[in-house]
Amino acid sequence: LTRAARESVWVGLTVLSASAGGEGDQRGEVEFEARCLEGATLVRLRERSRFRRAPAWRYEGGTPSVTCEKLERNAPCPCGSGLKLKKCHLG
Repeated sequence: LTRAARESVWVGLTVLSASAGGEGDQRGEVEFEARCLEGATLVRLRERSRFRRAPAWRYEGGTPSVTCEKLERNAPCPCGSGLKLKKCHLG
């Protein structure tokens, strides 16, 4: 693992949409946003992923978009705990 990966703390995953992928489908798509903290920086990974069944579901690809936002120590922690960042994941 890279140093950044070892120091990342995953704080959330939200499925934004899904299409197809049902019992009779051979293809499907899922759009999601994953969030992690690297110190006081919130990193958001958003992607619409494509999958195919062959016979189990396999990842075919997607187009990821990554954004970074520096958070203040007194900001609410993005994990949803209700605590300030400094008391939660920076504490």
